[in-house]
Amino acid sequence: MQLIDIDHALDMDLVLKLREDTPFIKSSADLDFRIPVMIHNIDGKLMMSAFFPKFKSGKKININLSAFNPIEKEDMYVVDERINNIHGYEIINELINAPSCVMSNADIFRGDLNVYLRFHSSKIEKISDLLSKYIIHGDHSRIEYLGPTIGIQEMLERLDSDYGLSVVSYVMPLGDEEKEIAKELSSTPFIGELKNDSVQKNRIETIIYIQKSRLNRHFSQILTPISEESGIFEAIIESKNVSEIRRISNNLHIPRFRFFFKLYKDMLEIDTFLPSSSLYDYYTEIFKLVQRIDDGIYVKYISKYNQDIWKYI
Repeated sequence: MQLIDIDHALDMDLVLKLREDTPFIKSSADLDFRIPVMIHNIDGKLMMSAFFPKFKSGKKININLSAFNPIEKEDMYVVDERINNIHGYEIINELINAPSCVMSNADIFRGDLNVYLRFHSSKIEKISDLLSKYIIHGDHSRIEYLGPTIGIQEMLERLDSDYGLSVVSYVMPLGDEEKEIAKELSSTPFIGELKNDSVQKNRIETIIYIQKSRLNRHFSQILTPISEESGIFEAIIESKNVSEIRRISNNLHIPRFRFFFKLYKDMLEIDTFLPSSSLYDYYTEIFKLVQRIDDGIYVKYISKYNQDIWKYI
């Protein structure tokens, strides 16, 4: 089973435009390019890390980056801010925890925080009801789009056009925590996708896509059905190694757009899509993990985004 097989599995897209009153977002109102953002929950606080590309800083732009105490990286400046808009905080938090809902990416454009999500059409009533609680409160939250998905492939191509996209694939042995679900799915081709970038101990919220021709079997309580007809489930997986990589990436301000995984022989193969400006930082941390964990972990594939990747992942 390959990534292209789940291209339109989550068949609905939702794009929200949130009016945030953080100093950095307000200062970006006159900028005519998109700034990628990572949203993550740290100890109950919804935080935003904005990644300002250095190649833009040479242009005449109306923003004083030094006022925001940015973290300087090789190709970007990183600005951290807490999301203060209570309605924005609540709607993002509820959506990333809603059944089947995946945060694909987020960005800042002309003074607005834009959040891009995918979900399954079987949950449209739940999503609509959730939206109704917040959209009615002034102009803090606006729906830019709600409808059929453009699909994963086109989404990644747009991200590549906006930021420059790369992919890193690596393989690691299964930890004791992962073996239960691996045993559950060992004879069933599947692909997993992380729902968001939040870190809560070693618990990872995932969407599990199962090859539909293998659905005529019993699944245990590990998997929560989203759409059995479409082969889509949710699962909370305990994974020390994956959680550690995610924690390190968050701490080092390495943005990642999408994170997929599947079984590869008796190992776990992970495919991460991220801005090309963060490629070196990310694969360096993976190689450090290779040195630190002498247990069969290895890097399989590093590349700028191109159409050939669909043959390999």
